[in-house]
Amino acid sequence: MSRLTMAVCIPTYERRDIVEDFLNNCYDAYTAAGIDLYFYDSSIGDETQSLIQDWLPKGRLYYVRMPSDMHPNTKAYRIFQGYGMERKYDFVLLSSDGLQHQKNLISQAMECLDLKYDMIILDWISGRDRAGQFIDDLDEMMTLSAYHMSSFGAVVLNTHTMLHDVDWASYEKRFLKEPLIPWSHVCYYFERAAELDGFHGFVLSLPFRSVRFSMYKKDSVWTESVFSYVCEGWVQVIEGLPERYIHKDKVIREFSRDYFFNSECFLQYRRRGLFSYGLCKKYWGVWKKVTPVSRLSLLAIASLPRKWLNRAYRLDFQKRFSQLKKFCASHSKIVIYGKGTQGYLYGKFLMDQHLKLDGFCVSHSVSEGEQFMGYPVRTFTKPEDGGGETGYIIGVASGNAPAVLATLQAAVPGDHFFLDLKLSNEIRYQYGYSFLVIK
Repeated sequence: MSRLTMAVCIPTYERRDIVEDFLNNCYDAYTAAGIDLYFYDSSIGDETQSLIQDWLPKGRLYYVRMPSDMHPNTKAYRIFQGYGMERKYDFVLLSSDGLQHQKNLISQAMECLDLKYDMIILDWISGRDRAGQFIDDLDEMMTLSAYHMSSFGAVVLNTHTMLHDVDWASYEKRFLKEPLIPWSHVCYYFERAAELDGFHGFVLSLPFRSVRFSMYKKDSVWTESVFSYVCEGWVQVIEGLPERYIHKDKVIREFSRDYFFNSECFLQYRRRGLFSYGLCKKYWGVWKKVTPVSRLSLLAIASLPRKWLNRAYRLDFQKRFSQLKKFCASHSKIVIYGKGTQGYLYGKFLMDQHLKLDGFCVSHSVSEGEQFMGYPVRTFTKPEDGGGETGYIIGVASGNAPAVLATLQAAVPGDHFFLDLKLSNEIRYQYGYSFLVIK
């Protein structure tokens, strides 16, 4: 039997730094697994094109130019139709330029490829212990996987079933329009699966550390429109699915709460000027579907003067920053645990504040002599200097924080590590990055 083929297709727009970060970190792992990489670039300038063309001689890499005014999800539909591809593939994965699948995920995904599966869902979010779960019930697939299926980079499609003999004109007419277009890929996944004569899906569950997000991607492109995207788009997408999908209210609620989980989320939106009294009233009939926060609480938050709110955050930041300075002063060496976006931001913050920094550590193995931001990186196996002199700042995404915290708790005394997700959020805010949802 010949080896099954797969292409990873990545829309991008004016993101040369992110694309370069992707190629430096991921090109070898993807291509070593036999995966072809396609970049669909709609940039106005030529910087991204020039970068990718320098990499083309390495092989398994393709550049496709797209119109600069084309919506990312219109690009997605073109990709589904095979636009720009040099050959036919058995499987296609629509991904994001800011998302970097790690080697373990890539190898396990390739092992799962089987033509009996119409769709393979890569789940690094839920934390459920269901690796290798076969799903043939559409409602179960939606209930378990709708949240991560909304992300570019999470759904591997069988081109022989999911992308074959499709009425594309109908799909484009129905879904490539507001307010559905940001979720038109999700519309396609669920609507197309319901059209098949017997759907067969496979869910591959992996740890959150199986993916990395580029440190150069400060914010989601749709943060500014999060309320219309969720309260209008997402709600309409799920409520409009065929009757075979039953638990729609549950899916709307579980997805939306990751953006509107608690009052802190709305306070963060309010301080950024994204949440207002008028917007609160606009979606008055929708809030119960998408958030556990009461409507009276939302009204109160929407009415807060932003000047007062920002002052309160500044005062809280000063208190937390003071605790960080005391922590740094109490140790002769400071090491940041993590070298992803949050590790990078902590490193930048310490340097900007002229605080000590001696290096980084991570859970996985690293190359000899590896550096990050000009500092040495090592694998954390045991405390440096017996744990007595080194202080560890936990600089990882909120999803990875519990595992890192458990590792350090088992290895060093409690006063030798520092974790403050609210301080992490404030540092992200100061550098223009999206906030973390603290649950």
